[in-house]
Amino acid sequence: MEYRGSFTIGRKDAVRFYFQSMLREKWHTLPVAGLVGILVAVYYQVGQIEHLAVKVGWFVLAAALGVAFGMLVLFFTAFNKVRDGSRRSGVSSYTQKVLINGFGVQVEANGKESRVPFHKLQGVRETGHDFYISMGADLVWILPKNQMADRAEDCARLRKIFSTVMESKNLHLKK
Repeated sequence: MEYRGSFTIGRKDAVRFYFQSMLREKWHTLPVAGLVGILVAVYYQVGQIEHLAVKVGWFVLAAALGVAFGMLVLFFTAFNKVRDGSRRSGVSSYTQKVLINGFGVQVEANGKESRVPFHKLQGVRETGHDFYISMGADLVWILPKNQMADRAEDCARLRKIFSTVMESKNLHLKK
């Protein structure tokens, strides 16, 4: 069984990858941001409100705003990382041709060809928008689902291939 595909990887795909990567790594900062929101509410004398329901509502709102602000910071950090990389390289998008078969993953991008056997892959992660084939922390091949010829069939084929040849601890696939 094999899979072939050609994908155009742009800034949007890269930002989505880095943002999700940052959320996985820095998730513990979001509750801290929520606590900061609550402390700001306390500082601004929300404690002087007499009705308990209104007071609780303000604290919940302040915590939600703190978490939202934390996520916004992570998003703009990812966005700036991609923008700066794009400016340095002078490339805002590139085409990536992928062949996945029993021998491993073969990718051709920017005139360079890479072949990696499955045992050297760090992992495969599936999200709602993409498949990420990882060889390191920031070394990832992105397969956008919205560019697949038959999304449902191609996703099922990729899941089957990776489930067959890789250890389950390295797979994070949707059911």
